[in-house]
Amino acid sequence: MTSDELLPLVEYLDPDLLPNPLHHQCAHCGSPAWFRLRSAVWAGEFLGGSGGNRSDRHPILAAVYQCSGCEKATLFEFQVYNVGGLKASLLYAYPTAVARLWQELPDELRADHAEAWSCHLAGQYRAATLVARGVLKRAVRLMTKVRGSLKEELDSLEAEGTITRQLRLAADEVRLTGNDAAHPDELEVVSESEAADSLAFLDDFLQTTIVLPQRRRARANKRASGDK
Repeated sequence: MTSDELLPLVEYLDPDLLPNPLHHQCAHCGSPAWFRLRSAVWAGEFLGGSGGNRSDRHPILAAVYQCSGCEKATLFEFQVYNVGGLKASLLYAYPTAVARLWQELPDELRADHAEAWSCHLAGQYRAATLVARGVLKRAVRLMTKVRGSLKEELDSLEAEGTITRQLRLAADEVRLTGNDAAHPDELEVVSESEAADSLAFLDDFLQTTIVLPQRRRARANKRASGDK
């Protein structure tokens, strides 16, 4: 495909298909911001399935947005699905915002937790939910010697009183969303809000089960050493 073959969005699909404004982390200024759509073009098609049938082809839209804060431009790519009507799912952002490391997390969790949030910031919502589930499983295994499915390991933590019922429900949201993303019964778009909710539940779980107990232990050690 040559540049002459790129069609203006208005000639290809309804321009209202793309979010405007779009809320996203700006890679330039590092702040969450509202972006305004400035221009968009059809950038080709993703061929799904094995036969490349027309029904398996999903249009790719490239759109330039401007940050309302620093006013710098970011290029976003969207994939269009027909799931009860046309929907645009954010694929990538250039440049990509990168999540900061949560320094209070143990080494076993820190990098993967940042990766989950970085996927979310880049618009890779399915990947974000999958990595979030992996972080949850690793965190659970830091707290129990039981080995089995994630559900079984969470059952053990709840039964022994290590986690409350509310924390179990939060963990299940992360687990089930990750399960749906990994083994969907049918192709569905993982939305920004679904991924954000999964990550928020994960952070609540990590904060309560790992970070706060670690802070309390550090404080107790200071008191024991005479540092008040």
